Amino acid sequence: MLAEAEQEMLASLRLEPEQLDARNMLGVIYARQGDKARAAAQWRDGLRNAPDHGPARANLTILDGKQPVPASEKEEARSYLQKPAGSYEDR
Repeated sequence: MLAEAEQEMLASLRLEPEQLDARNMLGVIYARQGDKARAAAQWRDGLRNAPDHGPARANLTILDGKQPVPASEKEEARSYLQKPAGSYEDR
Protein backbone atom coordinates (compact mmCIF):
# COMPACT_ATOMS: atom_id res chain seq x y z
CA MET A 1 0.00 0.00 0.00
CA LEU A 2 2.78 2.46 0.87
CA ALA A 3 4.62 1.53 -2.33
CA GLU A 4 1.52 2.41 -4.37
CA ALA A 5 1.12 5.70 -2.52
CA GLU A 6 4.80 6.47 -3.12
CA GLN A 7 4.35 5.91 -6.86
CA GLU A 8 1.29 8.18 -6.91
CA MET A 9 3.16 10.98 -5.14
CA LEU A 10 6.16 10.61 -7.45
CA ALA A 11 3.84 10.78 -10.47
CA SER A 12 2.21 13.91 -9.05
CA LEU A 13 5.61 15.52 -8.52
CA ARG A 14 6.68 14.69 -12.08
CA LEU A 15 3.64 16.64 -13.30
CA GLU A 16 3.99 19.48 -10.81
CA PRO A 17 7.37 19.48 -8.97
CA GLU A 18 6.36 22.39 -6.72
CA GLN A 19 3.28 20.56 -5.33
CA LEU A 20 3.85 20.93 -1.59
CA ASP A 21 1.21 18.50 -0.40
CA ALA A 22 2.54 15.70 -2.62
CA ARG A 23 6.11 16.37 -1.46
CA ASN A 24 4.99 16.43 2.17
CA MET A 25 3.05 13.20 1.73
CA LEU A 26 6.06 11.56 0.08
CA GLY A 27 8.04 12.48 3.18
CA VAL A 28 5.34 10.94 5.37
CA ILE A 29 5.45 7.76 3.29
CA TYR A 30 9.22 7.52 3.63
CA ALA A 31 8.98 8.15 7.37
CA ARG A 32 6.39 5.39 7.73
CA GLN A 33 8.73 3.08 5.81
CA GLY A 34 11.48 3.94 8.31
CA ASP A 35 13.60 5.89 5.81
CA LYS A 36 14.16 9.04 7.83
CA ALA A 37 16.85 10.45 5.52
CA ARG A 38 14.58 10.35 2.48
CA ALA A 39 11.67 11.74 4.50
CA ALA A 40 13.77 14.65 5.75
CA ALA A 41 15.06 15.36 2.23
CA GLN A 42 11.49 15.69 0.92
CA TRP A 43 10.45 18.04 3.70
CA ARG A 44 13.59 20.16 3.34
CA ASP A 45 13.04 20.41 -0.43
CA GLY A 46 9.49 21.59 0.20
CA LEU A 47 10.63 24.13 2.77
CA ARG A 48 13.20 25.59 0.37
CA ASN A 49 10.31 26.52 -1.93
CA ALA A 50 7.83 27.47 0.80
CA PRO A 51 9.45 28.10 4.20
CA ASP A 52 6.06 28.73 5.80
CA HIS A 53 4.59 25.31 4.85
CA GLY A 54 3.47 24.22 8.32
CA PRO A 55 3.00 20.48 7.75
CA ALA A 56 6.49 19.97 6.28
CA ARG A 57 8.09 22.13 8.97
CA ALA A 58 6.25 20.29 11.73
CA ASN A 59 7.02 16.85 10.28
CA LEU A 60 10.71 17.68 9.97
CA THR A 61 10.78 19.02 13.51
CA ILE A 62 9.11 15.91 14.88
CA LEU A 63 11.52 13.71 12.92
CA ASP A 64 14.56 15.65 14.14
CA GLY A 65 13.21 16.02 17.66
CA LYS A 66 15.45 19.06 18.07
CA GLN A 67 13.46 22.24 17.55
CA PRO A 68 10.36 23.44 19.35
CA VAL A 69 7.25 23.68 17.25
CA PRO A 70 3.89 25.25 18.08
CA ALA A 71 1.54 22.67 19.58
CA SER A 72 -1.02 23.16 16.81
CA GLU A 73 1.55 22.33 14.12
CA LYS A 74 2.87 19.38 16.10
CA GLU A 75 -0.64 17.92 16.40
CA GLU A 76 -1.29 18.52 12.69
CA ALA A 77 1.94 16.72 11.78
CA ARG A 78 1.16 13.82 14.09
CA SER A 79 -2.26 13.47 12.51
CA TYR A 80 -0.65 13.30 9.04
CA LEU A 81 1.80 10.66 10.18
CA GLN A 82 -0.92 8.55 11.78
CA LYS A 83 -3.34 8.52 8.83
CA PRO A 84 -3.24 5.62 6.41
CA ALA A 85 -1.60 6.46 3.09
CA GLY A 86 -4.12 7.56 0.51
CA SER A 87 -6.52 9.12 3.02
CA TYR A 88 -5.44 12.71 2.48
CA GLU A 89 -7.55 15.30 0.77
CA ASP A 90 -6.08 17.92 -1.56
CA ARG A 91 -6.01 21.36 -0.05
